[in-house]
Amino acid sequence: MVDIEHLSEAELLNNVQLRYNLEQIYTYVGPTLIVINPFRRIEKLLSNETLQSFQAAVASNNFELKDHSPHVYAIAAATMQKMFEEGKNQAIVISGESGAGKTENTKHAMKFLTSLGSAQAKASQEGQDENIEDRVRKIPMESSF
Repeated sequence: MVDIEHLSEAELLNNVQLRYNLEQIYTYVGPTLIVINPFRRIEKLLSNETLQSFQAAVASNNFELKDHSPHVYAIAAATMQKMFEEGKNQAIVISGESGAGKTENTKHAMKFLTSLGSAQAKASQEGQDENIEDRVRKIPMESSF
């Protein structure tokens, strides 16, 4: 969407439809991820290989959203990276109308975040970075009350 010379509602909808027809249900508009519910599972988008590739990018400690294809895993990865960089709590906002796929995308984001801990623990056992739980414990928690 960044490369569109004159971004309008019509151009946005056309681009999203073109991507949807190619089974690319994820589209960035700036830091926002637009997801079109395909009402079916697209295996290649949610495969273990896709999950692991995003996990590896986070493990390298230099994850940049703009360097990765649009995906719910990318948003979760960017959130995790920002949490470690800034030492502050982060949030992912998932919104949409009934049937839009909010619950499914929440599950995918949570799967990414929870499985990241086991991926980091495995890397730690191989002599690399400490696991995710230890890294989170080091972050000073601010009171939100």
